[in-house]
Amino acid sequence: MLPSLDDQLDRLQACTDALQAACEKITGAATAPSFTHAVLYAPIGDVIRDTEDSELALFAVDDATAYPTPGASSALTVRRVEFPGATPLRRPPPRRDQPVEPELYLNAALKCIHQYQSIRPMRALYTRVMDLYSQVEETRQSIQQSTESIERSHAAEAKSLKPEIEKTERDILELQRKVAEARKQSSRPSASRKAQATTSRGRPPATSKSRVRATTPENQDEETSFWSTPAMPSSAGSSLLTEDDGFDLSNTSASFASPAPAPAHTRRSPSPMPPSLTPSPPSTRTPSPVPPPPPPSAKHESPEQVASVASPSRSPDLPQAEPKPRAAHHSETPRAGRIKITVDVERIVAKIWTTMGDAIMPNRDASVKPPMAKPTIQHLQMIDTSTPTLGSPSTSSVVTDEDDAPTWNLQQILVAHLLLAMIMSPPTYAMPFAKAKQVVAAKAAEHGDAAFSVGQGSSRVVYNCVAKRLVKIERGGGEQTVKFNL
Repeated sequence: MLPSLDDQLDRLQACTDALQAACEKITGAATAPSFTHAVLYAPIGDVIRDTEDSELALFAVDDATAYPTPGASSALTVRRVEFPGATPLRRPPPRRDQPVEPELYLNAALKCIHQYQSIRPMRALYTRVMDLYSQVEETRQSIQQSTESIERSHAAEAKSLKPEIEKTERDILELQRKVAEARKQSSRPSASRKAQATTSRGRPPATSKSRVRATTPENQDEETSFWSTPAMPSSAGSSLLTEDDGFDLSNTSASFASPAPAPAHTRRSPSPMPPSLTPSPPSTRTPSPVPPPPPPSAKHESPEQVASVASPSRSPDLPQAEPKPRAAHHSETPRAGRIKITVDVERIVAKIWTTMGDAIMPNRDASVKPPMAKPTIQHLQMIDTSTPTLGSPSTSSVVTDEDDAPTWNLQQILVAHLLLAMIMSPPTYAMPFAKAKQVVAAKAAEHGDAAFSVGQGSSRVVYNCVAKRLVKIERGGGEQTVKFNL
């Protein structure tokens, strides 16, 4: 006889009671965890609840007909699997870098509140959103007011600065007018000096004593009589030159030597020779005997006689004191004031002293700091305007008054001329290689060196600077450019 349903229920109840009693012995009911309490003690109706829409969307099962089972015929068929998610091959949507207005966030929050109002009312959040709306409006109004106040302050400041600007402009115009007047006044003395020099060319130079005495009223008559004396004929001048004491015409060591560098004042304005003392060609006559030296009483002669005697004695030196070609060449050389001293020029000068300091200034003390840009440029110009020394024994044995002055060879003069030409080519301070050779060749031609004028010597000067790492030759654009190696 099979057991009935009631018997089975009784047995299940007994097993459940026994199980419950055993569990109570292990853990008390008061300390049971939430899961144990929900399974053993909570009514089953409290556990069961309705699922929400979001949970149903997470665990929804698709229709089986959407994914048919492949049959035997399509077992070897390859299909493309569609994946709607993002992949690394797809570019992300472009993001706008424009700032987002705060009202946009508030509108989104308000939309969420209205959408879920039926599920859960959110009155506090709604009040908070409306307060934020009012705060945003107040902030915008304060920003607008601050902007308007700043604009008004700028306008007032501009109005207050306008008189000062006008006053500054007037001061600038006044200073410019004063500068123009000063330039005019500075140009007037130079013009007067030129006119005085042109009027005094026909007048013989007088000694310093006679000039001082000419300004006093006591010696006015003597000065007038001195200048009214008729000029001496040329034969007398030649006899004076021939009979001059201590002058030997047979000594040709000084006549064939190269002219010594004249001082700066003689280069600018050489004193003209009076017509009466112009040297005449030497005559074939036998020179007259040398007169005896003057007696000691000649020391007490009048200043006019001293001037008339002293002037012919200096006549043999006058032809050598007229360096006309060098004065013209000196005017072509730029002055240091025409070159603008910049940071690049200072770097170039430092590079020159580092690489070729011994060439432009021999026997220089290495412990002494080299000069700055302006003195260095003046030193290069001094080398450029000097006369090169020759290697002949006749010139090397000549002794002049300027033996202490430094002498420069043609190589040093050409290097100085090339460096000055490159420094005077801002802002790149460079020139084409062909032009550099032309500059060096033209400078060498002025001194009469045909070897440098051909082209090989000019290239040697540039390559010498390249070997010293002072300059470099860059090739590009169809030409070669010589630049400083900074």
